[in-house]
Amino acid sequence: MANFFTSLFSKKDKTEEIINEKNLKKNFDIFKYDGIKALKMGKIKYAVLCFERALHIREDSEVLNYLALAYKSEDFKEDAISIYSKLIGMEPDNALNYINRAELFLQLKEYEETIADCKNAIALEPETTKSYLMLAQAYRDLNQTEEAVVHLTNVIEIAPECINAYLMRSEINFERKEHHNRVSADITKILKISPENENAMLLRAKIHKAKDKIKEALIDYDRVIEINPFNEQAYAEKGRALMENGKAQEAVEFLTEALDTNPESYIIWAMRGEVKENMGDIEGAQTDFAKSREIEEFADEYSSTPNNYASLYKNSPI
Repeated sequence: MANFFTSLFSKKDKTEEIINEKNLKKNFDIFKYDGIKALKMGKIKYAVLCFERALHIREDSEVLNYLALAYKSEDFKEDAISIYSKLIGMEPDNALNYINRAELFLQLKEYEETIADCKNAIALEPETTKSYLMLAQAYRDLNQTEEAVVHLTNVIEIAPECINAYLMRSEINFERKEHHNRVSADITKILKISPENENAMLLRAKIHKAKDKIKEALIDYDRVIEINPFNEQAYAEKGRALMENGKAQEAVEFLTEALDTNPESYIIWAMRGEVKENMGDIEGAQTDFAKSREIEEFADEYSSTPNNYASLYKNSPI
């Protein structure tokens, strides 16, 4: 009889355990898929809550990845880094986790951490171009340009049509005052792949300026503006080229027209101020510089966010 009751209660416990497991799985799936839906709808706070509740039931790499995406979408880099660190602990052979964390470290200008993660990713997946590109950017920002060029060349060997690699390599070589023919060769390659690449045209204009070929430089600036009427850099650099070649009044008129198209461009306001200052119009220059600072400060204030998710949403209702 004792064995009968033991068996009966054992079966009952087992049944309850199965039911509990099914309920947990059901709740996990509800939180997970509600979170994914909320993330797609841009309801980030609710998405984070759902993912955290799902993870409270059990750790899951897919849900952790979604949680990291939610944090990244709100620019909570440090929170996302902590998630990718956890994923690296769970999946040390997954190169993508290192790549994702490296990208955030690079944005935070934490270059040594970026380099370490990129090298780990390359060791796991040597053909992934993004790792080399971020590695090159980190070395470039550290002013270790030789190392940067080496890794960009690696990218080009892996992916011969990678525009970003050619562009960064040509920019670095131009800054290092390397032979312009080498830079021009990379620009020619870029424009063959992408004939309307604005950055390549702007860099080619700089080479023309360095060779005193102002007419050719102005043609490139005009072509960029034709392709993209909102390219502030093209307007500013053309204005500078006109000023430096004794055409300050023409530069002011050109930049004034540019401000009709781009009234909130602090770059163009500052450039017009510089031209006016060069002409001796100090009052006009100060007005333009003040307007430039006002727009830039507003943009900085608008784009600034708390360091992490908790500090923004603390005590805030769902």
